[in-house]
Amino acid sequence: MLRPGERPKGGQGEAAFWLPLLALFGGERLSELSGLRVSDVVHNEMIGAVSIYIREDRKAGRRLKTRQSERFIPVHTQLIEIGFLDFVAAQSKARGNEGWLFPLVAPGTKGAAAYSKWFGRYVGAHGVTDPAKVFHSFRHSFIDALRIADVSDEVKHALLGWSGGGIPAKYGAKDKAARFRHRLSEAVERVDFRGLDLWKLQRKPL
Repeated sequence: MLRPGERPKGGQGEAAFWLPLLALFGGERLSELSGLRVSDVVHNEMIGAVSIYIREDRKAGRRLKTRQSERFIPVHTQLIEIGFLDFVAAQSKARGNEGWLFPLVAPGTKGAAAYSKWFGRYVGAHGVTDPAKVFHSFRHSFIDALRIADVSDEVKHALLGWSGGGIPAKYGAKDKAARFRHRLSEAVERVDFRGLDLWKLQRKPL
């Protein structure tokens, strides 16, 4: 795990620190996180929580794996406590609400591919020798955590952007938010990784 101020050059700036944490506590794919704009981190009234809006914008180079991938993912309280919203506010001030949240890995750059290669080298240098342990493994860890927390299949499908699970194929992000509301944020808050302590990463009060 990176230290609070550690940003390895190959990790593309703030992406090195935040992308693994977001994927671990939200199950987003690397391509989904790298395409976020500042405005995609919003307080969703229906869900009742700050959420990440995963959506497609082909003109900007943002593509989703499937139509069902469009969704809102509530931001886990632990990430807010260590300063994620402070980071978003700083990006908004620097680049505006329509700026890329992680500009060094954004669509139209080669940053996401470089990040993926760097991540493999980084975890290898820190003792992870299993070649199957890649960035996408965070998504599998999130899925396992939802299962352990006994989250219902339909809520799991809504959070992960999967088809089926009792959710109509035509449902977009807003439809899922309207259907499940606070159940989405409650499910994310139940995600827990025993032994993972993020308190050392918490920002000090200004």
